[in-house]
Amino acid sequence: LFDNQGNLIYYGGFKNNMYDGYGVKYEYIDVIRNQAHMRSFECVYEGEFKDNLPDGKGKEYRYDMEYLFEKEAGKPGALYYEGDFVRGEYCGYGTLYGTEEKYEGGFFQGKKNGYGKRWRWNEDEGELEYVEALFYDNMLHGQVIWYYPNGHVEFDGIYQDNGPIRG
Repeated sequence: LFDNQGNLIYYGGFKNNMYDGYGVKYEYIDVIRNQAHMRSFECVYEGEFKDNLPDGKGKEYRYDMEYLFEKEAGKPGALYYEGDFVRGEYCGYGTLYGTEEKYEGGFFQGKKNGYGKRWRWNEDEGELEYVEALFYDNMLHGQVIWYYPNGHVEFDGIYQDNGPIRG
């Protein structure tokens, strides 16, 4: 599918005049590359679609910065999320990449929900933090285990609304 200037905006399956099945969606967006700002057509999503929305396995790309924190070699800096989508939202299992944090685990209605693992840089301590926990609406909520960088347990207890209540 091309726009009226001849730019590719979608490549993939259609059903009832809507994106359906595997496809790749492109948008004309602001991009930052090597600290330079420009506008160009870029892939913003590749994966399964249903009724014009991401639905199934897919990858979301963002170009406002490079999301490289704890990312495996070979993955593009624009890759922001890869995993399950339902009706356009992160839902199921996925990995969310950031500039200062990486999360791998459960999602529901676009938010971290269920069991997950989170890595982030602690500026105060000058070290990488790692936690395995239950999340609810993006907050630590339930069983939480914080680890020191050497792998020893720092905290093993219960959180509620992002704060410890027992442990």
